[in-house]
Amino acid sequence: MSLIDTPSTIVPPKPSERSSAARVSTVLNVNPTEDDARLVGEVRQLFQRARAHRRPLVQRWNKNYRMLRNKYWTESRPNWMPSPQIPEIFPIVASMVGWMTDQRFRHEITPAAMPFSPFSNFMAGLGMDLETVMDSTWHVNKEENEITKMLWDANIYGTGILKTVWDETLLHGQGDALSRRIDPYTFYPDPAARGIDDANYFIEARTMSVQELDRRFPGSAKYFSDGGITEDIDEAPTQLDNTSTFPRANPGAIAPATSPRYGMPGSSRINATEITGVTVLEAWLREHELYEAKYTDEDGKEVTDLRVYDTWRVVVVAGNRVLMNEQADDLWHHGSHPYDRYVPHDLGEFWGLSLVEMLSSPQEAINRILGALQHNVELVGNPVFLESTRSGI
Repeated sequence: MSLIDTPSTIVPPKPSERSSAARVSTVLNVNPTEDDARLVGEVRQLFQRARAHRRPLVQRWNKNYRMLRNKYWTESRPNWMPSPQIPEIFPIVASMVGWMTDQRFRHEITPAAMPFSPFSNFMAGLGMDLETVMDSTWHVNKEENEITKMLWDANIYGTGILKTVWDETLLHGQGDALSRRIDPYTFYPDPAARGIDDANYFIEARTMSVQELDRRFPGSAKYFSDGGITEDIDEAPTQLDNTSTFPRANPGAIAPATSPRYGMPGSSRINATEITGVTVLEAWLREHELYEAKYTDEDGKEVTDLRVYDTWRVVVVAGNRVLMNEQADDLWHHGSHPYDRYVPHDLGEFWGLSLVEMLSSPQEAINRILGALQHNVELVGNPVFLESTRSGI
């Protein structure tokens, strides 16, 4: 049966016809409900499972980060020992990303209508206007920069993640759709997923300040005024990370203070909420519903089939609070999650091969060989001669 001949009765149930037991959970409730507490526990359990499964990659990603930035030798290496570093990996990856972004992105919209019909011509004109608008917002929102960062992720960590959402803060509060690069460190997919299409859930975890949390979910700041609630999440290294290993002094509070504020120079904070922040878990959960589809077959008989309607739900939790609980159908028409995944070579695993990891071994060998050569030259080329005081030299 062709798509044109498909009866209109075979349609999935509308969101309003489905169960409305789990709707938006606002932050106006004084105390979390029992359903909210149960939902928070389920989301946190999924997050812990995904985190444990992905945790072995973090150490390798940290090494890739150092190798890309030409930081092979550790800071604990003595200064008198040669530490040559030849940046071979960075120019290779930079050339790859530059070559891939040579072709500029452009939107192309084609109407799904009967070709050469008046309706098709009318929709084609609207499509051209929409292309112009989307190309304009593409440049205004600087989405090409996000594509570039995603390609860097794909070469450093093996996988790049993009997220297309509606940001209500753009255009002075009018909102706009845009794509943003998601840090692989903050992205926790279903451990059983081999790709973006067969996953049952995705969790995005990040620690926000109370101010940012209140901006994204108005009214939620008052529930974290006494301090943030954080989870053990993975964070990408930065050039500002403190690599010192000596312990911080913490002798305790000195009267009349009631809380200790001692530590390394420059590490003090005033607001406790700015120390820890709040860890927000944004979970996209796959759901399905069964429904009966009635249609007439080619012999004119009434046939009833049991079919599956697949959809997604987004649940955002922070601490013991449910900040959002919505079906994707209520957010946008396609009713799916907002993530896209790119791997340079898809070999049937969610996390792909990293170009930096494959180049790290020869880079390490080059650095060690050059370090040994320099060390040998310095020892042999500047020898210390020991003679008696009567030799005259």
